[in-house]
Amino acid sequence: MADLSIHSEVPGIWSFNYQMGPSAYGHAMARSQSLLGNITISNSTFSDHVSSIRVCIGEKWQNIMRNESPNSRLLKLHQAVSLMFSMFQGLTRPLAMSWYTPTRLYKYISSLIAWQLQPSREMYTRLHPRFRPTALQVSESYPSIIDWCPFAAVRDQLILTHAANPRLDEVMLDLSHSYCVEADLSTLVGTVPHPSPGYICIWDLIQAMGDTNIAPADNFNPEYPGFQLPAPTPAALFMSPDHARLVFRLLRIVDDGLTVFKLDPTFFDKYPELYSPALADVMASGMPLKPPPEALLHHARLPPPPTRMELGTLTLYRHLADWVLNVVCDAPW
Repeated sequence: MADLSIHSEVPGIWSFNYQMGPSAYGHAMARSQSLLGNITISNSTFSDHVSSIRVCIGEKWQNIMRNESPNSRLLKLHQAVSLMFSMFQGLTRPLAMSWYTPTRLYKYISSLIAWQLQPSREMYTRLHPRFRPTALQVSESYPSIIDWCPFAAVRDQLILTHAANPRLDEVMLDLSHSYCVEADLSTLVGTVPHPSPGYICIWDLIQAMGDTNIAPADNFNPEYPGFQLPAPTPAALFMSPDHARLVFRLLRIVDDGLTVFKLDPTFFDKYPELYSPALADVMASGMPLKPPPEALLHHARLPPPPTRMELGTLTLYRHLADWVLNVVCDAPW
């Protein structure tokens, strides 16, 4: 008997691409509500806030500093975006500042938003190579939070399989939790006596550092015995801000930035549809160094995205954009 199911009539109907890919996103956005006509509510509240901030800065930016040199305009734009981004995170997700500040991710994100506002050759060259758009990003519409993933192959897979996912923000948070750095674990903890390849998740390390991750580098003395590596045990590392901070510096997360970022392979156990062979060189290898249960009691997840965009929030962003650009560019109100 012939198969007359809907699956046979519409091949691929149960695939991620069909259900939540860019076509589904486009159809959903065409029916979505708008705020003041130029901000459309999407399936990603994070993207809605980011898009609103971008629009608010862009509207004001087009009308100021027209007589300035191109280099001066680009510098001021980057400064304005960085300030606006910091205020957005501080107002809506203050805990996230402990993630963006020590990793310096705010610099890369600010350059990305500035390029999106002023897509010139000069701004493109300022983008970190890991944030430069793929052909798929240029040709498709999708929630802007996907742009914040520093792995091009993952961005493409997110667009193809999760662009219309109503839980996209949750996927992005899980992705952020999977960023890690490879290391010889014997240099980090004394319970590993011989050189052993492994990796440690960056957010776990940041949580272990606590408030000390924003303290000046001059405030600690690496010669003091209490600051020596390897730490006696994983528990000592993850429950001692001093040890955690030493590890953070040893792994050169600040100095080398995104170039040392890897992905925890367990992320793809939860989201196998996001894997592609192009990710082989960015997947961490070896044994993971995880916080023990007693340390996890004091750790928090990255904060959730901000609440749903409202007209009042958009008005606030417009005022903040006016203030930021007035300060940075000395522009009249």
